[in-house]
Amino acid sequence: MCSILGVCRLRGTATTEADNAAVRRGIRDLRRRGPDEEFFERPSESCVLGGNRLVVRNAVGGQMPFQLGRATACFNGEIYEFAGGTELDGLSILPAYQQHGLRFMEVLDGEYAACIWDDALGQLVLARDRFGTRPLAFGYDRDRVVFGSSARWVAETLGRGVVRSQQGPAYSHLYWPQEPHTSFDCVWTVPPGHLVLVNRDEISLRRGIEWPNRPSGSTSVEEILWNCLASRILSYDGPIAVPMSSGVDSGILAFATKALEVPVHVFSVVEVLAKRTVEADFIEERIARLQPASATLLSIGEEDVAQAIEGLFMPAAFDSMTLDNGALLTWCVARAVGAAGHKVMLDGTGGDELFDGYAFRDDIEVPLGWCPPPRRHLASLQTTQLAYAAKGERAGAAHSIEARFPFCASRLLSASVGRAASPGKEELRKFLLEELRYGPPLSPDLQGKFGFSMRGHDVGRIRARILGSWNRQHAGKDESANPRTCPFGVGYKKVSIKRPE
Repeated sequence: MCSILGVCRLRGTATTEADNAAVRRGIRDLRRRGPDEEFFERPSESCVLGGNRLVVRNAVGGQMPFQLGRATACFNGEIYEFAGGTELDGLSILPAYQQHGLRFMEVLDGEYAACIWDDALGQLVLARDRFGTRPLAFGYDRDRVVFGSSARWVAETLGRGVVRSQQGPAYSHLYWPQEPHTSFDCVWTVPPGHLVLVNRDEISLRRGIEWPNRPSGSTSVEEILWNCLASRILSYDGPIAVPMSSGVDSGILAFATKALEVPVHVFSVVEVLAKRTVEADFIEERIARLQPASATLLSIGEEDVAQAIEGLFMPAAFDSMTLDNGALLTWCVARAVGAAGHKVMLDGTGGDELFDGYAFRDDIEVPLGWCPPPRRHLASLQTTQLAYAAKGERAGAAHSIEARFPFCASRLLSASVGRAASPGKEELRKFLLEELRYGPPLSPDLQGKFGFSMRGHDVGRIRARILGSWNRQHAGKDESANPRTCPFGVGYKKVSIKRPE
């Protein structure tokens, strides 16, 4: 987990001292995303890059940016099962790019947002993994393209104001702007699985990874899931933190970590504002079965909620407005994970989206401007999954923790596309109950999860407090403008091109 930032000047003009200063400001503001190292580089007169690094593995030799020939790269995230004769995951990006060109994303198994400056072509490449697990925003004016891990920083660099949230099909469950919109005028996210290309005088958006139409090979869902879990869990030398509710997904993460003989530290919320949660009994039963290396049961009080509300929109955390009260609890859990000294935590986002786990799935439609996925329920990858991954990723970033998403893997997506229709995550329930020596099912294992939520509390009042925190941090900025329509179609084979004038 790191940050990346940059400014690319159009028409071959040189970056300015103001560009350099903006990147240095972003490095300072986003230091929580990577407190161990920072970097600043001008790979050409037209491009300046910077960022921060959280050292999770390979402390020596993993410094950014990476260079190969006339290409320079930096990235945020993790690449798993990489090739190329190197022990450094980031060093696999440029060989993949040089060998496969703009199809390089299809050979990278990982969670990443990446930037490549190709000096031979005078071209900037911005890439975001298939599931959009890492943030990457961009905006432009007639002279430059500004991009980075924070939409807020991009907006401030371009002098853009705040806009009302663009409400997508599942907004009533998300309270999060529909990507590629952000909370800032004409600042967009790089859509998941896409590339943004910047040449001398044009900006284009194209699909970098195709949707799978059928499963690859005859490997079972169970075997693929084991592979995805192992790659995410075993690529870290140390105890793994698992925020565990009574849901199937977090149960799989906790019990699989234990089965892989990695010390697991469970963090669970059992009390919120002096009320025991509806899932507390089930969580305690799970912990008794799991016998983890460590377990932290959290009682979230008013002071914790107040601190979370004030910290939610710090520069390294949420850069767009969210009113999801569950984000407060995730923030509190991440704070506890960081206080315990952990650098990596697992997040169960993706299980519901890939295996049709939402009771409200009929609400999830393809967002305006997006190409439909091969199966209807996968539209949740364009809506709920982006918001829920952001909840874990941003909470982790605020406390210098890397969130990993074992269910967000292209191989698992291919397996889910080819499976027989069986709403309710039946494959994942079977995996938990039969593959992991879990024991007899508890009622949430059969009926569904409660998750980190503030059920039984005045959530309307809590959302008003979150909105107040957002407004205080953006006081004096224009909040009346409606978001302008994104100039790029998302997911289509036809390349969208814009020429700033």
